[in-house]
Amino acid sequence: MKRYRVPVFCSVFLFAGWTAIEVTDMATSMRTWMASIKRFHDIAQKAGADTFLSIHPQHDKTFDKLTAVRFRKPGAPHPFVNKEFIANHTTVMTECMEAQLAWLKAAGSN
Repeated sequence: MKRYRVPVFCSVFLFAGWTAIEVTDMATSMRTWMASIKRFHDIAQKAGADTFLSIHPQHDKTFDKLTAVRFRKPGAPHPFVNKEFIANHTTVMTECMEAQLAWLKAAGSN
């Protein structure tokens, strides 16, 4: 049986009234989150990770992949294994955070 290296990215969500970390403002929080995403990407690349899994099934299309596993032919690539998944996820997350920062700046917040 082949073994794979799989990083799992988990984020801390911040809610008014309850936080795991001190939040000074939304822009700072987003920049901190972006730094975390970059760090995750760098660690995964250095470790030679083979794929990406998330605790949020919509982020890594878990349910689609589970269906694909059911219909996978012998010798076909495994639906969960693809080194590009890590870069795709971190790119999307970073671009979303950059868009939110631009929106905050245009709105005059933070």
